[in-house]
Amino acid sequence: MGGTVNQSSPRHLKQRARVVAIASAALLAVLIAACTDDAPSVDEALEDDPDAEEPVDEPDDDPDEPEEAAEEEQELEPASIRVAFGPSGGLMGPYVYGAAEGIYAAHGIDLEVEDGAGSLVTAQDVAAGNSDFAMMGASAMAQGIDEGMPLVSVGGIWARPQFGILVPEDETDIQSFEDMEGRSVIVSPGSPETVMMPAAFEALGVDQSEVEVISVDAPAKGSSFVQGLGDTVGTSFPYFRAVFAAQGVDTDVLLFEDAGVGFPEFHVVTTLDTLEERPDMIERFLRATYEALEQGYDDPDGVADALLAARPAVEEEIDAARESFVDHFEFTCTEAMDGELFGYHVESDWRTGLEVLQEFGDLTGDIEDLSRYFTNQFHEGDDPVTDLTCPWPS
Repeated sequence: MGGTVNQSSPRHLKQRARVVAIASAALLAVLIAACTDDAPSVDEALEDDPDAEEPVDEPDDDPDEPEEAAEEEQELEPASIRVAFGPSGGLMGPYVYGAAEGIYAAHGIDLEVEDGAGSLVTAQDVAAGNSDFAMMGASAMAQGIDEGMPLVSVGGIWARPQFGILVPEDETDIQSFEDMEGRSVIVSPGSPETVMMPAAFEALGVDQSEVEVISVDAPAKGSSFVQGLGDTVGTSFPYFRAVFAAQGVDTDVLLFEDAGVGFPEFHVVTTLDTLEERPDMIERFLRATYEALEQGYDDPDGVADALLAARPAVEEEIDAARESFVDHFEFTCTEAMDGELFGYHVESDWRTGLEVLQEFGDLTGDIEDLSRYFTNQFHEGDDPVTDLTCPWPS
C-alpha cells in the first residue's frame, strides 16, 4: 500500500538510532586517530560498516533568504521601419511577423513597423530621420538620392522587377503591350511604372501618344482601377493581384521585365548616417529580417495572423494579404542574382536600371559610382547576414 513514510513509527526510530550510533562511532574513531599520523577520513571510518550511511551535508544557504535575481533581461535597441504602402502581406508582413515571433527581439531589436503612402513619401520620411529604415522601391530611392536625400540600400527583399500593367482577365483585347494603343492606364506620380512603362513602350515600338495615361495619388490607385476609372493600371503585380481578386477583379499582367526593362525593386533602405553610426544594428536587423522571411515562407497563416494583430482594420482583407505575401515569393531574386546570397546587390541589375531612369526618368546625377546607391558589406565576408542563396525559394 503506497503513501508517505510515517516519520514517528517505531521501526523508523530504530533505524534512525542505529544510523546515529554508527556515525557517532565513526566520528569518535576519527577524533582518536587525529592524535596519530595516519588519521582516517570519515569515508574510511565508515568503510568498516557496510550498513553505515554517509552523513548528508546541510546546504550553506539559509532557505529563508531570497534567491539571487536572474540575469537581467537584455535591453532591446529601438528601431523603426516604414513600408512604402499601408498594411500588406508582401511589404509589411515579414516585419510584423518577425516582431510577433520574437525574431527581432532575439537579435536585440525592438521593432516598430509604420505605414507608408508611396515610395517617394517613404523616402522623404527616412531621409528626414523619422524612421530608421524604409521598405521601398529602389528606383524611387535612386530618384531621392538624385535630389540630395542621403539614402542607401543595405539589402534586397523582393529584388526581381515586379511592376507591369495589370489587365482585367475579361479584357481579352489586351494581350500584349502593343494592344495598349487606344486604351488607358492608371499610374501614380513617382511610382516605378511612370519610368518603366515608357521604356517598355519604346523598346517594343508602341506609339505612346495613343495610350491615355491617368495620374492619381498612390493611395487611390487601386480603388480607381476597381471603380473602372481606367482600362488598366500600372503597379506591382504581387502587391495588387490578390487585392483586386478579393474585390471581384481578376487580373493578368504585362510585366515590364518581359519587355527587357526592369529595376531592382523592393529593398531595405536607410540613411548614410545610420550606416556609419549604427552598422551593428543594421546587421542584426537584416539577420532578423531574412530569418523572418524564411520562417514566414513556411507559415503564411502566421504572417496573416501577425498582420491582423498589428492592424486589426485589415480583417476583411486578411485573406488577400495572405495571398499577396505568397505571391511575392515569385519575385525574390533576379536572374543575375543566381548563385549570390539572397539580398545581394548585383552591379549589372543596377546599371541597367539606372540607365533606364536616366533616359526615361528625371535622374541626372552620377550613375557610374554604384556605391552612391547600395552597399554589399552585410552580404560579404566570413559572416554574412544570411546563408540563403538565389534562386530562393527554388
